[in-house]
Amino acid sequence: MEGQLRDHTEFTRGVLLDWGRDADLWRRRSAIIAQLKFKADTDLELLLAAIEPAMESNEFFLRKAIGWACVSTRRPTRRSSSIS
Repeated sequence: MEGQLRDHTEFTRGVLLDWGRDADLWRRRSAIIAQLKFKADTDLELLLAAIEPAMESNEFFLRKAIGWACVSTRRPTRRSSSIS
């Protein structure tokens, strides 16, 4: 599925935006986790658009998906190699 997401970006983007606002829990969850394997190539704007409608939900599976997405897309911070 990862290849399909990358190959059809405009179509996929529209579907994921729709799913992010869908009444169905599993579609909303799918919209959030669809880019998990993209890591640094994640479309953050699309991810945030999928997460935003779910932020007020107490649904376990949505909260877990948001957590996975946040961990998956985190950017490492540069640390100084010298110790003062």
